[in-house]
Amino acid sequence: MTTVVLLRTGPQDDVWQARLTAALTGAEGIDAVLTRPFGTPCVPVGAGPVVHVLHAVAGALGHDLLHRWLTQQAGAGVVVVAASQTGTLAQVVELFRAGVRGFVLTGAPREEVVTAVRAVAAGHPFVPPVLLAGVTRLATRPTVPGPVVPLTERELEVLRHMALGRSNAQVAERLFIAPATVRTHVLSILRKLGARNRTDAVVRAYRTGLLDMETDETEIDGRDAVGRL
Repeated sequence: MTTVVLLRTGPQDDVWQARLTAALTGAEGIDAVLTRPFGTPCVPVGAGPVVHVLHAVAGALGHDLLHRWLTQQAGAGVVVVAASQTGTLAQVVELFRAGVRGFVLTGAPREEVVTAVRAVAAGHPFVPPVLLAGVTRLATRPTVPGPVVPLTERELEVLRHMALGRSNAQVAERLFIAPATVRTHVLSILRKLGARNRTDAVVRAYRTGLLDMETDETEIDGRDAVGRL
């Protein structure tokens, strides 16, 4: 079972921590939700994984202080919650490079917060679907492709939509196939790329050149429309 530790920097954190405590308490797989002062080392609380959640835009928390603290938490599961107006792509990438494992926008649905905590507890990264494509493009650079990954044309189509953060149902709607078929393609993509999850698959695809960093949402949807003519 996972223990969630909410890191408090001051009174300005009380409201969001109360909301987050309510959202996480009782969620499947989460055993306890605790509050500790910011600066507390990320140390095990129980036998299960521990995920520390930090409000990055708290007024008392400076940029340099945050990054110094993150560099001292090597291997720890840290999720940062930030308001959308401060959650620029460059800042999100910088947080991940500093050691953050997950990023959630303030006001995100309860299900997304719980999903982020579970992903980080399992050792996987988490970025909101709405930011996934932009963060991945900024964080990665195409390298010389290694051995050709034998993705089918349909798998490449699904992969492009995954890079836009679209769910199986959304991909199915755009490609006029069943959600179960999309799920089969996603599992095949993960296996062929050796990826742990959808985010990891997209990162690997950009790094190997399977995905074009310059391709945008309009172009991808345009390809689908042409394919249906």
